[in-house]
Amino acid sequence: MPLRDSRSYKVVFTPDYVINPENYPNVPKSLKIYEGIKRAGYGIVKLPVIDISEDQISDWIEIAADMIEEYQKRGYAIALMIINCLEDGGIWLSKLRAELESRKLTIPKIVEFLESELEEDEEIFSRIESIF
Repeated sequence: MPLRDSRSYKVVFTPDYVINPENYPNVPKSLKIYEGIKRAGYGIVKLPVIDISEDQISDWIEIAADMIEEYQKRGYAIALMIINCLEDGGIWLSKLRAELESRKLTIPKIVEFLESELEEDEEIFSRIESIF
């Protein structure tokens, strides 16, 4: 029997902020992006907080690249979500991109949210539903 995926083979890699906005004192405390991803039926891969040690960042970049590689092999549509007011988008975008390029993998679609958009309900939901 073939495997079915209730996420419609679509997954979004997000910064920790999307799930835990209360941990980011200078950014709006909004779960709207998370709610939008759930509402759209996409899978979510949450990356750790941005302020971890350099050694831990390297480990997480490798893990994230492994997951992206596996999702690509299995035919998933993948997006990397970044928040402009978080360091390196909140997902170490420059390091993750370099790792994916070194593996000769396709860079997933990058979806950027501006700080000013973080509390705009329908705008967020509309943008998220149109990612793929």
